[in-house]
Amino acid sequence: MVCVRFNPWRFKDETTLLLSYFKTLADALGRKLSSKKEKIGKWFKEYGTLLAPLSFSFFGMGLSPGQTTAEAGKILSSIDLEELRKRIEDLLVEEKKRIVVLMDDIDRLDKNEIQAIFRLVKLSADFTYTAYILAFDDSMVSAALQERYATGTEESGQSFLEKIIQVPLRLPPADDISLRQFCFEGVDEAIKISGVSLTEEQEQSFVRHFVDGIENRLKTPRMCKRYANALTFTLPILAGEVNPVDLLLIEGIRVFYPSLYTFIRRNRELFAGSHSNDGFDRTKEKESAVRAIDKAIEQFPNEDGNCIRELLTTLFPKLSGLYGNVHYGTDWEKTWAEEQSVASKEYFDRYFSYAIPEGDVPDREIENLLEKCKEGKIEATAAMLKELLTSRNAEKVIKKLRYREKDLIPVISSTLGTALALSGETFPNPEVLFSFMTPFSQASILIAQLAKNILQEDQLKYAKNILSIAVPLPFAVECLRWFRTGEEKEDSDRLFEKAVEDELGKLVAERIASKAEEIPVYIEYGRHAPLILRAWSHWDCKQATEAHIRKALEAKPETVTELLKTYISTAWGMENGLPIKGDFEREQYDSLTRTINPDIVCESIERQYGKQFLDTFDPASIDSKNFEEKVALQFTQVHRKAKSKIIEKAQESTESQSNEKEGNTPENSQQ
Repeated sequence: MVCVRFNPWRFKDETTLLLSYFKTLADALGRKLSSKKEKIGKWFKEYGTLLAPLSFSFFGMGLSPGQTTAEAGKILSSIDLEELRKRIEDLLVEEKKRIVVLMDDIDRLDKNEIQAIFRLVKLSADFTYTAYILAFDDSMVSAALQERYATGTEESGQSFLEKIIQVPLRLPPADDISLRQFCFEGVDEAIKISGVSLTEEQEQSFVRHFVDGIENRLKTPRMCKRYANALTFTLPILAGEVNPVDLLLIEGIRVFYPSLYTFIRRNRELFAGSHSNDGFDRTKEKESAVRAIDKAIEQFPNEDGNCIRELLTTLFPKLSGLYGNVHYGTDWEKTWAEEQSVASKEYFDRYFSYAIPEGDVPDREIENLLEKCKEGKIEATAAMLKELLTSRNAEKVIKKLRYREKDLIPVISSTLGTALALSGETFPNPEVLFSFMTPFSQASILIAQLAKNILQEDQLKYAKNILSIAVPLPFAVECLRWFRTGEEKEDSDRLFEKAVEDELGKLVAERIASKAEEIPVYIEYGRHAPLILRAWSHWDCKQATEAHIRKALEAKPETVTELLKTYISTAWGMENGLPIKGDFEREQYDSLTRTINPDIVCESIERQYGKQFLDTFDPASIDSKNFEEKVALQFTQVHRKAKSKIIEKAQESTESQSNEKEGNTPENSQQ
């Protein structure tokens, strides 16, 4: 017996279909279908085609030699379909081999192609030793046949099929256990191809949630195949970038609940947004969310509703606030992000775009970075880190590293922290309300936290090295800030004792003093200057800090407002949200005077603007001044008021001391 699979999808017209079918049967018997005459004719035809462009006439017929040869070849090589049919029948009788022709998916062809297939079958149905197995949906095929081979009614198309098909075999529905097994075989194969590996716990989790939430939609083997094909496509793309169990279930929703999948994809805020962290305590918001989800579920049969809700709550735990009393706070976001869960707002988009969103970073690159850290090669790690970092993804990179900070071994912690210190220039540090949330500050916090993973005897050496090499200088000051512990902490809760913290502070102060010899600090570091000057003054010498400022202002009095501007904070407009510089007020004045004698600044302002300009100033006209003049005048106003209060207090103190010497009490004085 010879089985022949004939694919009816490959042929552009009916004639080509029939010719190819006859050739397929001949090939299956191991015989050639064309005669010697036809082979010679084909050769003439091809040879003549090459010569046809020649322009001269031949035998007075207006034909070139090439055209004549081609025409002769065409005659010799032409053959009638009936003749081919007769040759095939003779071959079958001669070979005495039973042929079984298999044709599948006939119902997926268009109407004309279906009609061509049954013409072929009708033409060759009486072949000796030949049988056909045709797989199709009979209702779809009969509808296509009724126009050509019957009277035009649906019953007539079915009647035609009954004349052609001798033994109809109607496949029974697959049983649930077989479907599940077939489906899981496809899942296993897709997982194997992608290179993803599941733990035993993950396998059990997937099976449980698939059976409870998706299996009820599994009706045919074709649906199993579609699901396996979907996983074969998505798993390799997102391998290592998402939670594999969540991806298997989300793809299950895409295949078996397509409209629900679209609803989830379009409602990111509902399923993974921050608004639901309060557990939907607000009644109106809760009712609106319930209505939206219920409307999406209503499209499916009632028996599917509970399965869908349970599946959604499994994938998106925040929805427990809708269907129960369990609520998840903001701390859970870190857990979901560590698990790469679809419930995490940081990972949600990956499941639906099959890509790493712009501004994010592949988790595989984070893993590669940590693997590089194991080698202990600082320069190579720093180069890899700088190549990975961009201004757009720096926040994500640091956040993902911070998720891992407590689990890293000493060699990784030391290498990574040092590489971060060398990469400080790559961390964005925008001026925002909560400055400790910028990548600049978060990276310095990470460096300090990594010290806790290092052997205790090596921690101080690590910290000193960081503060010696961290660039730029403001980044070193920021790292020092987080190496220190609050004054209220006991020594047992501190990373370093207070005396050691002072030692680290002096190390940074020495770096600042060295840099100050090259250029004025407030010119070089702008808004970072107050912290740098404060660190220098606190851990080295206030006199040295003041001498630096005095020297710089004497050399360039016009830069005094540049110094003052470094102390002015940025505000954001209520209407447009744009950053605007605030005013120089008492708060900024107090900050400056903790580091610099304000008289130094006042003298420089007088040299720059003149005493008369300051003395004759009308406060009502301040808005008419440019920004530099405005800042200088505001400082002068605050400074004079501060000086006046100091004088008043001094006088009060003198009078009080005088009264005490004379024996006068306040009551006596009043009398």
